[in-house]
Order: sequence, then structure tokens, then C-alpha cells
Amino acid sequence: MIHHFVQFALRQRFLVLMLVVFVIVAGALSFQLMPVDAYPDLSPPMVEIITQWPGHAAEEIERLVTLPIEVEMNGAPHMVVMRSISLYGLSDVKMTFQENTDDYFARQVVFQRLADVQLPSGVTAGLSPLFSPSGLVYRYVLESPDRSPQELKTIEDWVVARAYRLWRRTTQTPAADSTPRVRSFSTYAAWAW
Repeated sequence: MIHHFVQFALRQRFLVLMLVVFVIVAGALSFQLMPVDAYPDLSPPMVEIITQWPGHAAEEIERLVTLPIEVEMNGAPHMVVMRSISLYGLSDVKMTFQENTDDYFARQVVFQRLADVQLPSGVTAGLSPLFSPSGLVYRYVLESPDRSPQELKTIEDWVVARAYRLWRRTTQTPAADSTPRVRSFSTYAAWAW
């Protein structure tokens, strides 16, 4: 079998040479057009609705905020999974869409449906910025067996957050500001008894 293949290649040198040139040109073109990303986004499109209602228990948030949002979002086109969490003063609803759904289409559908949600007065739900789940780099928790939650929140506000902001100002040069390494830093405090 291989013997016949080699004989054919030797007899049809021009055809084999043209085939090799075609493969090289096609490879070079596809290499130029191939999208290459240092950290490819392998996650499906996701839309997150965040609603804050300070001073209300998780049960109230679940009943008056999270549940109406979930009911309205059910049946959204191309939605695969919807997950939610209700914490003290915070509702977070995450919707994952089919793999080939356009991010902006998914956000538009959610935004349109969000306008129909009946929320308590003074409460507005918002969409989180368009991001990749790999964009969330670091989360931390302050815990202590001998400090109260209020003391931990004070330490977080006055020690951890200030140290981070100082570090950010001193490490980012004007050249680095055009491509910031850290876009934002936000804190949220919640505790459970």
C-alpha cells in the first residue's frame, strides 16, 4: 500500500508539489485569521442581576425581591440555568445562557423582562457589568472567633480597603493606567449567626 503511494508521488511530482504549496498557503492564512487569546473565555454567556435592599433580612429579600425576579425571568429565550442567592440586604440572580447566545442579546432580554418585575418601593435591580467569570480574581472573608461582625467590618473598611487602595495608587504608573490591572474593588459585608 505504501509502496504504491510512494510510486504515485514520484510519478506525479507536480501534483504533489502543488498540493504541498496549497497546504502551506492554507495553513499560513488560517494562522493569520485564527483568533488567539492568552486567556480564552470558555464560559457560556451569563447575566447577573444584583439588587440591594439594605436593612432587610434574607427571608424578606427572598420573598419580595428574588422570587419576583426569578418568576419574571423564567422562560427567557436560550436560558439554560438560573441560580439565585438571597443574603442580608442583597439579592443575586445569575442566569446562564446557551453556548452560542450573543452576550448583548442575553442582556437585552433580561433588561426588558426586568422592567416588568414588581419590586418594593425604593428598590431597583441592576445588571452587573458584562464580564467573564474568569475576571473575578479574588474574594476574601474576614473571620475571627473573638471579634464581633461590626469589628470585622470596621477592620475591613479602615485597614484592608485602605491598604489595597494605597497599594493600587503606588503600583500603577501612568503607563499602567491605560491598561489597568485592577478595574474595581468593592466590599460587601454580611454575617450569619
